[in-house]
Amino acid sequence: MNYIKRITTEQKKDLLSGELFTPERKNQKFANRANQIKYNNKKNALSKKKKAEPRPLLDSGKKINLDYPSLYNLKPYTKSEIGTYVFIGVLLGSIIITTIFLLKKK
Repeated sequence: MNYIKRITTEQKKDLLSGELFTPERKNQKFANRANQIKYNNKKNALSKKKKAEPRPLLDSGKKINLDYPSLYNLKPYTKSEIGTYVFIGVLLGSIIITTIFLLKKK
């Protein structure tokens, strides 16, 4: 296939330096690659700076975690403690089931 290169005399303004240039492509926005890299670096630095600013709604979770540091210092249960909790759970469950059964019987 033969592509005909479109010759344009239309000039565009470079986004970084503001100089006028004749684009080689329709979607070209910079006079050269170095200007494009500098522009994108500045743009990313600005967005990082904005993200570094305090955001109270997002940081509120961090404050909650700092108020309750014991949540992160949980010690593992011993076997006897686990057995005690299971026994209490089974005992309470059987009491509830017995109560429900007796209430339905009446």
